[in-house]
Amino acid sequence: MRVVRGDPDAVRIGDYHIPNTVAWALAGEERGTDERMLDLLEPYAGQWGRVIQLLERYSGQAPSYGPKLAQREIRSQ
Repeated sequence: MRVVRGDPDAVRIGDYHIPNTVAWALAGEERGTDERMLDLLEPYAGQWGRVIQLLERYSGQAPSYGPKLAQREIRSQ
């Protein structure tokens, strides 16, 4: 909605990455929930969408803990 209708207060609830990005940027927490994200964004009411957009661009990403690829041995012939 933020992009299509220009709503500066639109927030995607249920997204996997946005709560982590907001929690990392505003509170230094590695993981966040939708509820925690909304609590942290409360001082920016009316501009949540814009704040999230700025955080996504300039704050970096929260640490990732996903599966890593195994190292492969590379041999030259």
